Amino acid sequence: IPSHVGMMNFERIRYVYYKDNNALFAGFTSGQVDIRVESTAKLWATAYNFSAVKEGKVKLDSIKHEMCAGTYGLFFNTRREIFKNRTVRKALSRLYDFAWANKNIFYGNYVRNETYFPNSQLASKGNITKEEQAFIDRSKINLSEDVLHGFHLPEFNNEEEKRKVIQESLDLLKEAGWTLKNQKLENAKGQQLTFTIYVYDPTFERVFSNYIETLKSIGINVKVREIDPSSYEEKIQNLDFDVVASVLPESNSPGSELRDYFGSTSANQKGTRNFSGIQSKEIDALIEDIIDSDTLDELSHGIRALDRVLLDGYYMMPAWHSDVLHVAYWDQFARPQTAPKYNPLPVETWWFKSAEKNESSDNTEHNLWSRIKSFFKGLFVK
Repeated sequence: IPSHVGMMNFERIRYVYYKDNNALFAGFTSGQVDIRVESTAKLWATAYNFSAVKEGKVKLDSIKHEMCAGTYGLFFNTRREIFKNRTVRKALSRLYDFAWANKNIFYGNYVRNETYFPNSQLASKGNITKEEQAFIDRSKINLSEDVLHGFHLPEFNNEEEKRKVIQESLDLLKEAGWTLKNQKLENAKGQQLTFTIYVYDPTFERVFSNYIETLKSIGINVKVREIDPSSYEEKIQNLDFDVVASVLPESNSPGSELRDYFGSTSANQKGTRNFSGIQSKEIDALIEDIIDSDTLDELSHGIRALDRVLLDGYYMMPAWHSDVLHVAYWDQFARPQTAPKYNPLPVETWWFKSAEKNESSDNTEHNLWSRIKSFFKGLFVK
């Protein structure tokens, strides 16, 4: 099959699922698993020093790609009373010290997201363009200064900057009706600002530990609660959460899935992927305008306009991404030198090194036999 030349080189590929990440890693180090994609920065930086790596039996590759990293972050449930206020969401979004986390937890592996479409050409950047503004005008949306010239979250480069950002966030919260009294951030009824962040992976507790400390220091009663994946899924299905850490997969040409992610009709449906519960007629109109785009360029302008609108709403606290895929594999495989931009790990294009030797041997035999036939053919011709 011409389209499959160089592909489908294995007779069989088996996918093995582990319920526990530690068991998965142990399975790989013992050779029960041949290929492993490492998604934890700490493990990639510290755990791949076992004997098979030192002896060259396991290869480590970091493959650069241009895949959209997806909409990843802490989603605020705007169905909850405390998160209906945009100013509250904005204040909370500004308080995560990503620089500290990237240095102390992520080993410098990540880049902060300041878009809903990270690592793609769909991310809004710099000043709003006339093409983006046309989409905004048709949908009758008013944007704030926060996104007109590019969206940026604070960087905590030192303690002085951190204190400044914290004070600015306190001012925003005060504007929204929350006042610091007796080391508690309270509303007019004397109720403390309280919420829970639900996660299904214990590593998230370490990732958000510094963020939790910052929030508690300004009188917010916040907790990170780890629950098993099935309970986590049930909470999302039933919209029974305050804040969740999750991701929405994005392609390089988004379409009707935008209705599911950000449309009003999906906001209160059980099992919706509109985690934040966004309900806006203007955003609905913008989404339909994007879906009706005739060209990829037009669609791209529309997505960048939508990106600015969503960022301006502070529906989630953006997380982070990497444009590199870390993969470890036992040294029995070979792969093409260049990986596809949007599919950095196409295992169907890999092959066994042993096949190279066999093919080389076959070619040698084939070439020798061809020369012999040519010799005898020459004799008969003469």
